[in-house]
Amino acid sequence: MVLRVALQALRQAQVLSLDDHLHGGQSGAASKRVQRSPQPVIDRPGAPCYGTASFAPPSEGNRGFEVIAGSISRRYARALFSLALEEGGHERIGEELESVAQTVRASGEARTLAESPGYTPAQRHALVDVLVQKLSLSPLVASFLRLLVDRHRLAEIGAIARSYGEMLDEKVGRVRATVVSAKPLTDEELRGVREVLSAATRRTIVLDSRSDPKIVGGLVTEVGAKMWDGSIRTQLERMRRELKSGAF
Repeated sequence: MVLRVALQALRQAQVLSLDDHLHGGQSGAASKRVQRSPQPVIDRPGAPCYGTASFAPPSEGNRGFEVIAGSISRRYARALFSLALEEGGHERIGEELESVAQTVRASGEARTLAESPGYTPAQRHALVDVLVQKLSLSPLVASFLRLLVDRHRLAEIGAIARSYGEMLDEKVGRVRATVVSAKPLTDEELRGVREVLSAATRRTIVLDSRSDPKIVGGLVTEVGAKMWDGSIRTQLERMRRELKSGAF
């Protein structure tokens, strides 16, 4: 589904370039043809998914809108990522995008401005101006946020930032992992876990660690969508089930 080209007030070169990426490289006469075409239902004001999937009523007919919104978020992230690669600043752009998402998530006022359908584009543009100044955002990210406002997609900045991060990790050969232990691990132990996971995945590991006394001992490690549960608690529960079933 082709997104409608929004040739509005923001006609900076980077915004137009973002439009080209979102429309698969269309420009010139092709862009004008897209502009005259009917706006897709998913982006039309009044559609159940307009702005963000979280505003869709919980009815049978709206199932799947969240999936569609996620797909659109990835599309915007891919457009920005392509431009960031061209500029050679894909890591920096990723950091800026994540800082925007974290700031909006942490501020109730900013989150309400971004997500609530009761606010006008002018009010959201004012929010973007504050974010640009406060976070010292690059022109590319600033233009991207303004484009999101014009496309009624600012509420999806968190999902877009996550998608961008996944693309960035894949590009640089990086994998994010989590390790849970009964007690906080020392720096040496964390280094050992990181080395083992790096050797197993052949990727650079970004390791997040936390402690949970409930696992008693051992480690629970999650890498991407895979999880290895080597906790003593799990071993005890397995032993308990075997004893109850008589399998001993």
